Amino acid sequence: MGNYAFKTGVKKLDVMVEGFFSPEDAMAYEKEFRIEIAKLDPAQSKLYIDAKKLLVSSTEMTLMLSALLKLYDSLGFSEVTIETGQENPIVKMQLARLVKETGSKIIIM
Repeated sequence: MGNYAFKTGVKKLDVMVEGFFSPEDAMAYEKEFRIEIAKLDPAQSKLYIDAKKLLVSSTEMTLMLSALLKLYDSLGFSEVTIETGQENPIVKMQLARLVKETGSKIIIM
């Protein structure tokens, strides 16, 4: 099961994601994400996603993940960073590949 938490600050939205996301988890996440972004002006804000404890997504979930990456871009955040950490090279590679495929400007660390 995937878990997530949001912390909205001044000109910044911090998101923590962890675990293995099912399609239901991803839909719930997107719904809550949209509620959180309504609290700020994305063009004047940064989005930081802590994905250090995120597990590799299934093939089924990569389509949903790609859609989320496109959503992050479409909102016009001044910067979007996803941090995967050193312990999770496969997740980092998976995200980097999806970012490249979507033509996104998201920074993967």
